[in-house]
Amino acid sequence: MNRSARRKLAANADALSVLMAASCLGYSKAGALGRIKDAAATKALEGAFASMLRQGGEPVVIQIGNEVANAFPFQSVPDVIFASLAKAWLAVGIDRAGRGTYAMRRLVIAGGTEAQERDIAEVAMLGELARELNVPGFPVGTTAGRR
Repeated sequence: MNRSARRKLAANADALSVLMAASCLGYSKAGALGRIKDAAATKALEGAFASMLRQGGEPVVIQIGNEVANAFPFQSVPDVIFASLAKAWLAVGIDRAGRGTYAMRRLVIAGGTEAQERDIAEVAMLGELARELNVPGFPVGTTAGRR
């Protein structure tokens, strides 16, 4: 992506992030694929995508609260012990097909300073995100023939 394209993305980050978040998909506990509709999850995605677009489209990792994490599909409230140790992290990027993609996980990282824990979480989340980014995303809307 050239400098001009990065500037355009940054200039339109707020509007584009809303569109990207609105087209994110997730699986329900029943296995149904659908758009993320919860307001808390959508707001977290919008913020992360806006940050990513302002930073030239590079993947972004942010920490989110457990309440927000519970709003994502296929998430449940973790047991008390895990919940007291785990922190929820959200990573966003752009997949091979140019679609906004996310990964959300709860991680338990013991020992070290807060900065070290953040570094470890960032590496882990970028690894999780890389698996998602390596394949084209699900089409949103109808497709028009082969590409």
